[in-house]
Amino acid sequence: MQRSKFTSYILRGVRDITSTAGAFLFTALLCTTFANAATLIVDLTAGGVVQLSNNAVLVANSNPTVVGTGFIDSFLRVQANGSEQGFNTDANVNNLTCPNFNGTTACDDKAGNFTHSVLTSDFGQITNPVIGGTTYTGTYVRFLLDVNENRGGTNELITLDQVSLYNGIIGNPTSLAAAGTNTFNLSSATSCTAGQTSLCSTSAAGSGINVNLNYSLNAGSGNGYDMFLYVPTSALGTISSSRYLTLYSAFGIPNETDAGFEEWARITSDVSVVPEPLYLWLLVVTAGVMFAKDCRRKRSENA
Repeated sequence: MQRSKFTSYILRGVRDITSTAGAFLFTALLCTTFANAATLIVDLTAGGVVQLSNNAVLVANSNPTVVGTGFIDSFLRVQANGSEQGFNTDANVNNLTCPNFNGTTACDDKAGNFTHSVLTSDFGQITNPVIGGTTYTGTYVRFLLDVNENRGGTNELITLDQVSLYNGIIGNPTSLAAAGTNTFNLSSATSCTAGQTSLCSTSAAGSGINVNLNYSLNAGSGNGYDMFLYVPTSALGTISSSRYLTLYSAFGIPNETDAGFEEWARITSDVSVVPEPLYLWLLVVTAGVMFAKDCRRKRSENA
């Protein structure tokens, strides 16, 4: 059947509208994709304090701080040239599988006493910390990062690309899939919301986060912290003496790793020891006995 001119005009109009709408939708999706594919860059190479949009607080400065043996509990060391990644565990470090980072799933954990499991209850909680003269409202736990790079030129710079926390029931996972529930990702931040926000910028290339650090601010292992990472207590998930915390981190893009190990630790002074009920009862009994003895002594002296 031959179409009328009127019908042909209608069909042609529908095709034009559909084509225009499709092109518009494609352009919108393309723009959205590129808008979301951005890297948050945090420049702490000269020190500074920033709070991210996921409420984490990053602190780096050159103030001397004792962080050597007896003051910290190191629970993860990673080391490799170029880039490196790893997570704390009690498992054999030769049997670990990491996420695909910079083209490899190999983990770079260093074996020994400084890579081991930690419990969520091992971390103290800091309420409304005052950092750089600013009060950050809320309850936080903090992690210490100590980096070790070569001196001179740009060799002393290193980039932290990811920190992820997991809450699980085993202390010897061989992969992050076995580490439990993913409760926090540093790379979820899209902007800096407080502190020295001028230290933050975004790049249209890539995605995630680059935290650039400077080894020369506190050169030498144990001579000072290179960065404190404060995260809201809720980022740990369930806090219990039967729940393990696994910390995964990755370094090296764009500023490569080229010297010693990078080390994560908890500050032992942050931990408040809560006595078990039995010990509380013993303390009460002991205090009562001492009070009774003191009363008898005073009566004897007054007799």
